[in-house]
Amino acid sequence: MKLKLIYVLSLAACAGLVVKAQTGHRSRTIAEAASPVKTESILARDKQALEKNISKEVLLNENWSAINDFSLPVKQLMGLNHNPRSLFKVSKQSVYDLASCLKKDFCGMERKDENDAYFDDTRTPGHILLGRNLEILKESFENDPSLVNEVDWDVIKDLTESSNEKVQVLAVEILKKYNPKENSSDSLLKVVDNYKGNAKADALVEMSGDISEDAHTRLLNSIAKSFSSDDPNTAISVMEKLPQMHLTVREMEMVANYLCHYKEEGSEEHNWKMIKFRMSKVNIDMDAVCP
Repeated sequence: MKLKLIYVLSLAACAGLVVKAQTGHRSRTIAEAASPVKTESILARDKQALEKNISKEVLLNENWSAINDFSLPVKQLMGLNHNPRSLFKVSKQSVYDLASCLKKDFCGMERKDENDAYFDDTRTPGHILLGRNLEILKESFENDPSLVNEVDWDVIKDLTESSNEKVQVLAVEILKKYNPKENSSDSLLKVVDNYKGNAKADALVEMSGDISEDAHTRLLNSIAKSFSSDDPNTAISVMEKLPQMHLTVREMEMVANYLCHYKEEGSEEHNWKMIKFRMSKVNIDMDAVCP
């Protein structure tokens, strides 16, 4: 049977996890919290397949249901949870388990045959759940910096090589901001150089803040390399995020030079028009940059 990765309404709301907020004289549970519009989630049958690869201690923890309630944003989940360290430990182990099984067979969801048109090996339910758990780790580090000493950072480093864009960017962000032992912008930028599309643009934004002068120069080189060598979709994605990369006008003009080949190549006229329009939003005249 073909595996259909169709994202539907999230699983039944979790029950029994007591939280800080109070209603009258009774503690509210996460299940009773007001839910926003639901976003991505995973099918119940896919959750069952994933759980075959998850540690028993995680499955038995009271936080597991809440983690799988995709109607509850991570920030809200963190705010309502009465035992953040327990939530962190469950998410940390989930990251380890999911990272391992995704390498093996996409956590039990390996393509059944080559004609399976619905299988996207860059966005499986395992990737979706892994991304959510990485978000929980990130928020946990923000709330309690001491937790950075309780993580296997080699696992997080490996996730920068994930095929999933969200996992890539989250892994880069977590390493840059929270890894206490190795915070090398240069090594991370070398990884980001291999990203494509929005993942590369978003990762470069994450790498642009609060870095040394040498790292900033390396960032400029990465942007220039993207503009000169990447596919048009990736280059334009990076260009659209330039205003968020803490560059001066002079630096933006400098890297913009590496977009001139779109003007010179007649077949890229449609992309050149897009580039001119987008760069004009940051007061860069591409006809002046590329006379």
